[in-house]
Amino acid sequence: MPTSTEALAIADDLTGAFEVGAILAGMGVRSLVTLDEEHAPVDGGVLVVDSETRHATPRQAREWHRRVAARWAGPIFKKTDSTLRGNIGAEFSGLIEATGRKLVYLPAYPKLGRTVVGGVLYVDGVPIAATAFARDARNPVTESSVVRLMQRDCAFPIDVRDGVTERDFAGVDTEALVASPAGFTAHWAARMPRKSVAPLPSVGSFRILCGSLHARSRDQAEEARQLGWDVLTTGEFEPGERERAAARLAAAALERSPVDALVIFGGDTAHAVLTLLGCRDVEPLGEVEPGVPVSRVGTQIVITKAGGFGSPGLAARIRAKLEKAS
Repeated sequence: MPTSTEALAIADDLTGAFEVGAILAGMGVRSLVTLDEEHAPVDGGVLVVDSETRHATPRQAREWHRRVAARWAGPIFKKTDSTLRGNIGAEFSGLIEATGRKLVYLPAYPKLGRTVVGGVLYVDGVPIAATAFARDARNPVTESSVVRLMQRDCAFPIDVRDGVTERDFAGVDTEALVASPAGFTAHWAARMPRKSVAPLPSVGSFRILCGSLHARSRDQAEEARQLGWDVLTTGEFEPGERERAAARLAAAALERSPVDALVIFGGDTAHAVLTLLGCRDVEPLGEVEPGVPVSRVGTQIVITKAGGFGSPGLAARIRAKLEKAS
């Protein structure tokens, strides 16, 4: 396990970076989430960088990871999307080129129903290519074999591990390059220095910004609306413009009527909001539940999740958890 006082975690979108930071905060491990790839290391903790390469070209993604990893001598954790979206193989290639280390990949996230058997990724028991993620507007996942998918953009050998339960994470060599969805973060950082864990903030008012088109997020937004929450959703836009339109909606609403917590569905939307607000660094605070991190952006509490995350009743659980934290 990493024992260095300076470690690096990389995610390819902002909700992923928030997830990693939230898990570390919940462990008492010092961390900072940033959009700045040249940010100074976090002394005694983890710098979590959003590479924002989910929608880049494979060449751009590989070069970003090669460039950043080449400057880093300490432990590196590569957080990947739990549904294999993005340029994962190309990013692995850049990391291996820069460091010369072997890479261990654990694509499973059992707590969120992502399991890997025989090298095939299943979401709630269904091969990923047979789910709604195969129809993702910007990153359709049409291959369920993790190895075949990695081989498209990475010529280096990768140690891909099956996983069905948390016990399958035991014994992983974390001195190597380790890649996984956010669920492995706690195992990776198990030996890092810790401090006391602060309670989550007390929240009295919420607003949801749903920039995701995933049916799960839309259903969760509707449930929140029925609870009386202010819910903002976008109309029909081209990918990329939809997120920017959602960010403009959120900024205008916050100026008109501030709330204690802004809940954002969708990593691209979260990045668009921070960009519009001019924020580069984020303080992780913890998790409401796996995949639903709480952060402080300036003075604003922000709760985020990827579009396909979460089960019915999420809004009610968010409210209950943060009310209990008061």
